[in-house]
Amino acid sequence: MSRSLKSLVLLLSATSWTQAGENLPPTVSFPLESFERVSPHVLEVQASIDDDGLPADGNKDTAWQLISGSPEGVSISGGNSSKGSFEFHAPGSYILRFIASDGELESSRDFYVGVGDAGITDFRSFEVLDSSYRAARQAWAALREKAYPNGQVSPHAISFDEDDYELEEAREVIVTLLHDGASLRNSLAWFDASDTGESNGRLIWSDVATGPAAPLETGARTSLGLLPAGTKLRFYLIQDGAGHGTTILSQDSQANEGGKVMVAGRFSTGGDSTHYLAFEDRLQGDDSYDDVVLQIEYVEPAHEVLQIPRNLENEEVIASDRGSRGVQALLSREAMDGSDCEVLGGVFQMPAEDISYTFEFLDDRSSMKFTLGVVALDRIWDLCAPSLLFREQAITDAVTIMDDRSLNPGDSVTFEPANYGLLGKRVIFFIIPNNTKEVYLRNAWRYTPRGNGERTKRQPLFTIGEANPNGVDQFLLFSNETQTLMTIEDYCRAESSGEAGEPSDSSFDDIQIKITPALVETELNGAYYGSTIDYTLGYGSSDGLSPSILNYDLRAIMRNARGSSRWDLLFSTLLQPDGAFLTSEFGESLPISPSGALSVNIAWENGERPDYFIEQQRYGADLIETGVILEDAALIADGIKMINWGFDQQASDGSFPGTGDAVHSTSLFLEAAARAGLALRNYKPRAYRRTIRQWRRKVHLTAHWFASADSAGRDVNLEPFGHRYFLRAAALEQSSRFTRDRTLSTFAEEYISEAISLQDADGTFYERGEFDASYQMVGMAFASRYFSVGRNYSLRQDLSLTIWNGISRFLDEVSSEGEIHIGENSRTATETSRSGAAKRFDYKHATKALVFAEEGLLMPGAEEAAALILNYNEVLD
Repeated sequence: MSRSLKSLVLLLSATSWTQAGENLPPTVSFPLESFERVSPHVLEVQASIDDDGLPADGNKDTAWQLISGSPEGVSISGGNSSKGSFEFHAPGSYILRFIASDGELESSRDFYVGVGDAGITDFRSFEVLDSSYRAARQAWAALREKAYPNGQVSPHAISFDEDDYELEEAREVIVTLLHDGASLRNSLAWFDASDTGESNGRLIWSDVATGPAAPLETGARTSLGLLPAGTKLRFYLIQDGAGHGTTILSQDSQANEGGKVMVAGRFSTGGDSTHYLAFEDRLQGDDSYDDVVLQIEYVEPAHEVLQIPRNLENEEVIASDRGSRGVQALLSREAMDGSDCEVLGGVFQMPAEDISYTFEFLDDRSSMKFTLGVVALDRIWDLCAPSLLFREQAITDAVTIMDDRSLNPGDSVTFEPANYGLLGKRVIFFIIPNNTKEVYLRNAWRYTPRGNGERTKRQPLFTIGEANPNGVDQFLLFSNETQTLMTIEDYCRAESSGEAGEPSDSSFDDIQIKITPALVETELNGAYYGSTIDYTLGYGSSDGLSPSILNYDLRAIMRNARGSSRWDLLFSTLLQPDGAFLTSEFGESLPISPSGALSVNIAWENGERPDYFIEQQRYGADLIETGVILEDAALIADGIKMINWGFDQQASDGSFPGTGDAVHSTSLFLEAAARAGLALRNYKPRAYRRTIRQWRRKVHLTAHWFASADSAGRDVNLEPFGHRYFLRAAALEQSSRFTRDRTLSTFAEEYISEAISLQDADGTFYERGEFDASYQMVGMAFASRYFSVGRNYSLRQDLSLTIWNGISRFLDEVSSEGEIHIGENSRTATETSRSGAAKRFDYKHATKALVFAEEGLLMPGAEEAAALILNYNEVLD
């Protein structure tokens, strides 16, 4: 059984340095023992949280959430506790999330639960280990440095070599996500170009997205199985497939529109067994070739060490026979001495149905005690098998079955896989010579093949040979229809390389165990990797990235905007050239006082008017987002000062006494404050942690005050104005994201559902009973902000069509030169702003909505329309 698991990744060592006193987010994980099926339909989960204790005055908080699956199908209890209980009422696939916060920073982990008619059938975590994450990041960094000079892909790397993707021999194919640089939610699939049959395409990930709330993490891996020689691998994206897109972008350029090459794959790195493929995800995109970057590995099938000759290629025959207590005598007694009983491989398939196993301790010829355990491969398969990290993670996640300290030959123990989430899992077994799991994990790094002469410092030995020193085997395995036998060599068989300690005699009869009923072995490689679940299917969530100035991936804007025509689209309506004033939606120059007060609020501050309007402080959010994109700390500081001025007027119940138009004015400020808080948290959470923590409490108070106050004043504050439904939805959903209060999301969903229902057949949202081009686009801008952070996947799909139709209605009022027809508008040019100036067309929100429509919804011509209307606006020329 040597080399039963090929090394999948070269783990690179990395050291993380932090300054003393610097707060780090909590680390959340789900060791295998975290899951306990307490009844057929009830699962209890104990999350593990590791935190640095900072900030000292932080409000520690946890929460459990349903991410995917029927809300009626599961009841969640646990509240603000690291232990959650989940009762399932209906069959299906469920993805759930645990969130831990230290009061300033937060982390989360997801886990999957499969439920059948008879109850829970499967559960597991999908976390990517830190080591795998680091290895993927380092691989992408090395690739980028070598093939992306000055941030642009080398022309020599574009396209790919067909020979690299044709398998000369049967190989396991492993796909790793190195980088997600897309703003779309693409799907990834593959097909065999040598297979001319129909329906050849096979989905890998339905939703290739990374982010705080996305289904994947950098370093996520999957297997295509053990593929035969002659396979011609071809990968392709389904553009925005998670958003119901259908455009296929293929590795083969002849399959793409206009024959465009959509991949870069000519990278002189990786060797014959590792290749890299980088996709561009837009036919008319920026040709960055970094939207989806993959590592593709070919893993060689394994060879075997045997007790009984089988005439296999490169087989090693042990033929151990040490008398009446030896391996051969045991096989004869059990009538299992035929070659058909010997198991090829050390990986076993746990049954999908609930079953109990009996482990009978037959004989012990060892001079050492031992622990026998089992671990699921999905916890460790992405790690380098011979590494310390593999051993440490495997033992951490393992379940102890037998402990020789409390057992003697003739004793038996019962093992129930369902109690440990192992139903349907592929597993491996191991022994820890002369030690226990708990003791080993105290100082795993000290354990060596021979213990340097210390019998209590020998490292674990596994049923898969490559996880053992020098890739040698330590188990012989035999099965018939009723039982499985394990015969184990407890001294490491690897050559010593000068290390002190007793050598092995390779007898394989030191420990003998009988298991009933029989374990079911799997084929090597492909069979136990090949059924990797696509847990991104139907994920139903945004990627959790904070809303940016255009409400889609801030990183994409920072990469593409500076120095391009889009830069003007973004900022020409925001800042005057001298930077001394902000520009409002209506083209007004808004003065700023030293305290941070804006516009009419300066007069109130100076005692020159009886009221202020809290909404006027919302422009601080625009300044913060601009500062983030420009990486200008001074702009961010000014924006924070403006938002803080607003919060200085806040009462203990979250209201703003003395503000005019209290409910509507508060909704505008709330939307801006939550958006600004999310932008800071996404940008530099440590640098702005005090502001984030303070705002989170204040936003939470105001959001709940607003939700109740708005219900009471609904007729006056909402119903005549179509855009306000979207404003309220965006304000509450962003507040929900910022404060982690899911109840606010429920309020937001009510507003967005009602807003969608109010759209006229021609796309109009009415303002005071009539169409208004300016407020139509204000509504679409707020709708895009909800779309970017909304949790409800179904609503977001409905909303995408709503935004598309709403913008199309607006474009009916725009001439081919960019002139906007506003003569018959219900509000623009007839109403005045808070300062008394006439309301003009809102170019700022219109620009944002149009750019989002093209970038986020792939609406053709929307950015061109934005440029036209801006160029026509004589105020900006």
